Amino acid sequence: MGRFLQRRSAPAIVLAMLALVALAAGGAYAAGGGGGTITVCVHKKGGALYKAKKCAKHDSKLTWNIQGLPGAPGKNGTNGLNGTNGVNGTNGTNGTNGTNGAVAGFSATHYTNIDITSGTQSSPITLVTKQLPAGSFIVSAKTTLSAISTSSSGYINDQCNLSDGVGVDTSQWNSPFTPEIFSTFGASGTVSMELAITAASPRTVTLSCYPVATSGAGFATGAAYSALTAVQTSNNS
Repeated sequence: MGRFLQRRSAPAIVLAMLALVALAAGGAYAAGGGGGTITVCVHKKGGALYKAKKCAKHDSKLTWNIQGLPGAPGKNGTNGLNGTNGVNGTNGTNGTNGTNGAVAGFSATHYTNIDITSGTQSSPITLVTKQLPAGSFIVSAKTTLSAISTSSSGYINDQCNLSDGVGVDTSQWNSPFTPEIFSTFGASGTVSMELAITAASPRTVTLSCYPVATSGAGFATGAAYSALTAVQTSNNS
């Protein structure tokens, strides 16, 4: 019979069991052990543990696994929280109104030739007129001037005015005569003008022309393709 491991208290038994576990893990032989188990003898009196190939009469045999049984599966993890939706951006504010924005338009035209030979500075010949309502306007005008003469050495100098009775914009055209058919000489050119108007009451805009100076014999001058355009604006500042 092998040596008894006398045990007087519970801690002594625990220490003895731990020692046996350590021996088994290191490859030591346990009585009746094998296949991943540990087997010892338990003394009938006092419960002391001892190892032996065969336990004494009236003593019992105790066997346990080196590795414990698998534990129960753990609980499933909880789902992560969903992310919150982003906050929508606020709408941008409306842009301010542009300055001098167009509001309405007015026009007047006269395409056929008007003789301005008899016109003077104090009494120019009217080509086109247009009455405008109260408000602010940008007015532009243009016309094509022409002249003929029987003298090869002559020249022509015409002036046109764009006026609303308060303000005026002028443009002059001058040119020497060049040979044309039937022993005549001539010249032509285009002038343009622009006027800004702000009026508290209706106002009439006029395009007129007259000859300032001329040299040569048998001359005549006129204007054709005359046009006047007025664009109403919010203001003319």
